[in-house]
Amino acid sequence: MPGCWSGDVWRRRCWLLVAGSVALGSIARARLSHSQEMALMVMLIWGGALCCMEDQLPQLRPRPKPLGFLGGMALLLLAQWRQERLIQPQSVMLLLPLLQGIGLLLLLSPPRVLRLRLTPLLALGLLPFQDVLAGLMPVPALSQLTARLVQALFFTFGVDVAVEGATVLLASSGVQVAGTCSGSAMLTQLVVVGGIFALVFPLTRGRWRVPALLGVMAVAPLFALLANTLRIALLALLNASSSAQWKWWFVFFHSGEGGLVFSLLAVMAFAPSYFALQDWLLERGVR
Repeated sequence: MPGCWSGDVWRRRCWLLVAGSVALGSIARARLSHSQEMALMVMLIWGGALCCMEDQLPQLRPRPKPLGFLGGMALLLLAQWRQERLIQPQSVMLLLPLLQGIGLLLLLSPPRVLRLRLTPLLALGLLPFQDVLAGLMPVPALSQLTARLVQALFFTFGVDVAVEGATVLLASSGVQVAGTCSGSAMLTQLVVVGGIFALVFPLTRGRWRVPALLGVMAVAPLFALLANTLRIALLALLNASSSAQWKWWFVFFHSGEGGLVFSLLAVMAFAPSYFALQDWLLERGVR
């Protein structure tokens, strides 16, 4: 029993309690201040950071230096103060988990050994990276590409459709692929998912780990593009229906919640493909 309350065990439990409280507070604040999609992304990156440290948790021995402890507490308090502000730029909110992660690691280790724990910070850094990437997305070009893919999908099943710019035209109606329907948000979400997979379950180690990470993050959006193509095709079919019941489904799948359904489908297709590639590389002795 005394061992359960020894110094190292006590400090580890306190650190885990603080880390869990910080993560849950960050997720809750994202849900209250922003959209459900943003809250899910914050939950995803915190989960990714935890998975990156999973094998280290039983051996955690928090031994911060005084300066590191003060710096860590200052960062956590600063992030908490910023979180309490209901109105703030989204870019600031997206940086807070990374700031909190640095603060937590300063409470865990001396600053000189933080380089050994960079993987969780990389996971937390994917959130502001997603925001930067979203701002660079060529939405008009992506909308037109999606419309062409929807046309190709219909042609595969013998359905004649026309495309004018980013508008998919069926015999009696059509849908315009614009804004959120372009799938830009879904693409950036899959970039984050791919990055977390590559950090938690690396395809290879050593000097090829970073190129593998970047390669996975480049390929993962293709799954989102295909999923969004299916979504737009479904919306076109639902919009062509005269039934009021189908119109309800059109509104649902056109909304953010309906988009999350297809984001989940994209992740469900990406995950087994990633693990199949990992197994294939292991069979060939790639490390």
